[in-house]
Amino acid sequence: MTRTRAIRGDGSVKQRKSGKLAGKWRVQWDYPDPDTDVRVYVDKSFPTQDEGVKYLRDLKAKVHTGQRIEAVKQKALTLGEFFEFLAESEWPNRLGDATIKARQGRYRKYWKDRWGHITLTKIDAMKVRAWYDELTASFGPSVAHTVKTDLVGVINKAKQPYGKFPAILANPFALTVKAPERRTAYSLNPQAVRAAIGRLEGKRRAIFALHALAALRFSEVRALTLGQIHWDANYILIDRAIRVEFNGHEFLGLPKSDKTRRVVLCSTLKAILRTVTEGLTADDYVFPAATMDNKWRTKKLSYSTWNAILKTAKLPDDLDTHDLRLSHINWIKQMCSDIDDVTLKLHVGHEAAGVTEVNYTRPLSEAERKLAAVIEREFGIATLGADTEDLCDTDSALEESTA
Repeated sequence: MTRTRAIRGDGSVKQRKSGKLAGKWRVQWDYPDPDTDVRVYVDKSFPTQDEGVKYLRDLKAKVHTGQRIEAVKQKALTLGEFFEFLAESEWPNRLGDATIKARQGRYRKYWKDRWGHITLTKIDAMKVRAWYDELTASFGPSVAHTVKTDLVGVINKAKQPYGKFPAILANPFALTVKAPERRTAYSLNPQAVRAAIGRLEGKRRAIFALHALAALRFSEVRALTLGQIHWDANYILIDRAIRVEFNGHEFLGLPKSDKTRRVVLCSTLKAILRTVTEGLTADDYVFPAATMDNKWRTKKLSYSTWNAILKTAKLPDDLDTHDLRLSHINWIKQMCSDIDDVTLKLHVGHEAAGVTEVNYTRPLSEAERKLAAVIEREFGIATLGADTEDLCDTDSALEESTA
């Protein structure tokens, strides 16, 4: 280990004791190339110690001053080394610390020992196939799918723009893995939410109402303080959330996508929150920890409270807080046609166009009744009779429409 550190640090000049080069002086040094930052391994032999020392000294001078160095034996770049390069130099320019730490955590836990030491160009897709199956069996489809996404991204970066993986070769990690099972989501209608609110009291009613009437996320409710509620302006400023690192450590940070927003505060929600915020100061948590002063509620207690809410409200025991966010957006999208998409996206914190329609809309019977009434009013035939044959003359209708 000491010798390895010497080679990677100041280099090594040692006399060979055996072999056909016995008596000559061996120069070894492992250093980052000043042009590519790829580690280069030098191993040369010289007749005398002075020649070896001079060569090493001159090489160091060129490396430290960034001069062009003659071709030497280059150490093959491994997958782990390139991943660490991305984590240190590439990703900090465009990704948040939590995302990078999560990728590094998965690297250390799931694939460093298996693939970290393998040269980029020596990765065998057939071995990857077997490893994916083992990973799925041991940790489940969700973990396998996430790890696959990480690895595919690393190889893609090695291809372009860094050119460390031949573009002509297929990505060895881009193989099919079993997709995680999709959870069945619930979309409640307004009547069910009204009934649930009527069955709840106190802070449990307030927690439920924040999810259903304001579409707050679980992490945002846990971080809510009195100072975020602007009573006179009728909005809640969502500028914080409880974030979780890969190792499970919780910290107070910005909401999802680091995007703050203002959530509309309706009169019903305002009245419910008034009953649970009396006596609080601006910095006090609305739903604090059970035993610690002015500390957010633990995740364990928050989930326990949510399960009690579902039981009291007589709702399905597997209903998630995100289902209420889905329901809230669904009502506005289908039943409030006068609310434009920009206002809705600002209210719920969405960015991408189409995410609301794809992920947050479900059929609502009341909205469908409205749609049926509009179709009947515009296109329907109130009373069918013998004269309806004239209305079904498609040839004449086609002629009129194409004239």
